[in-house]
Amino acid sequence: MLRPMNTSLESVRFACEVQGIISMRLVRLTQGGPQAAAEANLMIAEKVDAFADAGVALVNALAHGEGFLIAAERA
Repeated sequence: MLRPMNTSLESVRFACEVQGIISMRLVRLTQGGPQAAAEANLMIAEKVDAFADAGVALVNALAHGEGFLIAAERA
């Protein structure tokens, strides 16, 4: 009975941590200067990497005969 409660609390904790990180990164961007440019470049690079990883996961799932919904979930 406690396991679902722990999972829910962990999800809330994770969401709060993510929000804190997003806030810190946005503050860095608004300050301008070289650190803001570096942060923007890092954020773009992370998005490109994530997009590529999702594409590979999608193609691998489809190549192994899994349905489109499962492949999309893996991506």
